[in-house]
Amino acid sequence: MSGLTDAQAREFHEHWKHGVWSWVMIAAAVHLVTWAYQPWF
Repeated sequence: MSGLTDAQAREFHEHWKHGVWSWVMIAAAVHLVTWAYQPWF
């Protein structure tokens, strides 16, 4: 369907997971720093 081989799809998925996990960790860190600086409730 995508035109990728199984190995290519698995490699892409690993990179995708790494990117999403990195984005979540950065967002969580920014929220914690913001909360420490100026709590919003």
